[in-house]
Amino acid sequence: MIAIQNIYHMLSYAFQVLNEQGYKNVSTEQFDNVAELCAAILSRGVSVQLKRGLGREYIYQTEALSSLRGKIDISESIKTRILLKKQIICSYDDFSVNSYMNGIIKIGLVSFK
Repeated sequence: MIAIQNIYHMLSYAFQVLNEQGYKNVSTEQFDNVAELCAAILSRGVSVQLKRGLGREYIYQTEALSSLRGKIDISESIKTRILLKKQIICSYDDFSVNSYMNGIIKIGLVSFK
């Protein structure tokens, strides 16, 4: 879980893109409070980002596998006796959408639940 120090700092970044086409109709909608306005802005922003595609980055992983992948960690495989299960511990980079920036967006969405 990623701790966001100041949610208003994160949301102020979103206000920079409010002049884009998808946000003009937000100014004509009625909201009961500021949280609903922020939720509408965040919802539109996330849907635009999903259409563009989520950012990806390489994430370093180490796990026991039954087939070789990446760098083999022989000493850890022997220590954990994983070889008896016909597995070996490998370390590798995975190109994934589970990045730090996507985690911030996810936490923002969960906080508006």
